[in-house]
Formats: sequence, structure tokens, C-alpha cells
Amino acid sequence: WHSNGGGWVDNRANVAATAFVGPRAAVFGNSTVSGNARIEDLAWVNSGATVSGNAVVKGSALVQGGANLSGNVVIGGDAEPSAACGSGTYLMFSDTRGCDGGPGETDINPAHGTFSDADLAITGATPPPTTTTAAPPTTTQAPPTTPPAGGAGCTATYAVSNQWQGGFQVDVTVKAGAAPITGWTVGWTFPSGQTVAQSWNTVLTTTGSRISAANADHNGSLAAGASTTFGFIGNAPGANTDPAPTCTAH
Repeated sequence: WHSNGGGWVDNRANVAATAFVGPRAAVFGNSTVSGNARIEDLAWVNSGATVSGNAVVKGSALVQGGANLSGNVVIGGDAEPSAACGSGTYLMFSDTRGCDGGPGETDINPAHGTFSDADLAITGATPPPTTTTAAPPTTTQAPPTTPPAGGAGCTATYAVSNQWQGGFQVDVTVKAGAAPITGWTVGWTFPSGQTVAQSWNTVLTTTGSRISAANADHNGSLAAGASTTFGFIGNAPGANTDPAPTCTAH
């Protein structure tokens, strides 16, 4: 890995000097970013993708392997293109991931009526972005925390879902006990000098090796027995020993 414009660039990636990778963006594997292309904000370009011309990838967009973005196309929000696209603006996820050059979102995100309270209820976890790395995936799991007596509280399970030389990805599952909760905080201390580079679905703060991860606005309220997941990308200068997380319900 090396830095380009402050962002994370895989050593196997081909990033032109005229292109820009922002300080929180990432370019993975054997992808290509050329021309005046810009990868900004928390955007990711996965292995096998090509971004060229004046294309802009921003927000939390994730360019899937095999995608070929060119021209003046703008990809943002939580869009996840996986095919060729050279024009138009795409800011939201769509299963079709079509590209017809229409004005922003009119082709892939039709208008939707007001959501009901039931539609907005948090009932499950939001998956993190998918990464592709050279190292084979390995999974380790720390024991979950024990909820307090009486069924209230929460547990947190820390699992390394992917790791490579100098870095790793972690998924943390938070589960409510026998009573509903309105918020949670998961804390741990890194035992081997690890640090957090970026995170999602949580409000994360760092004090030395001590990490405190609180719920985001959308995933704090959990019904009894319900769970949600947050994750992060970390740096590991040496050994990547799992910490033992604790979970506090609010």
C-alpha cells in the first residue's frame, strides 16, 4: 500500500499522476485510475475496475471489479456500478446498475412515497463494503461479552473478516439482550499497536490504544434479541491480536 493524494492505493494498482485519490478514499488490487479521474470522500475502487477520463467517484460509492467508468460520469452516494458507464450521474444503489446517461437518478431511482414507521424500523444489520485483497481471507473471533443479569444490556462479537500485509478488516456484531435497548457503546483496547483507518455504521473515537465505538443515528435502537453490525479497516504494524470487546447498553 502507498499514499496518493493522501488516500490508500494498493501497490498492484495503476494510478496515473494526473488522477486524484482523496485522503479517505481507497483503490484496491489490480485496478486502474487514469486521466483526470477523481476518487474522493470514502469512495472505494475494487480490484479489476477501471476509472478514466473525467470520471468522479465520491461519497460512499463502491466501484465493483469489472466496472469501466469513463467520460464525465459521476458516481456518488451509495451507488455500486459494475459495468461500463461514460455519462450521467448515479447517487444511489440500484440492483440494475444501469447506465443510460440520463440526468441524476431519473433512470435508476424512481420517486417513492412517504415511508411508514414500520418501513423505517431497524430490524437487522447493514453489510459493510466488500474488499478484495491478495492475502487469503482468514476469520478469527473473540468471545462475546456477557450481558448483565435480568436480560437487559448487549453483547459484542469482534471478528476479523479479512487481513493482508499491514492491514485488516473487522466486523463487530452488537446484539441486544432479553430487553430492547435505545443505544449502545462497544469498547476495546488494541493489544498489538493496531490503529483504525476508517469505519462505518458507528461513531468511533480513539484515545491511544483504547477504542470507543458508539451507535450511529440509524442503528442504536434494537428490539430484544435483535442485532446490528458495524465495521472498520485497521492498520497492523506487527501481530494482529484480537482484543476483548465490552458492550454497554443505553
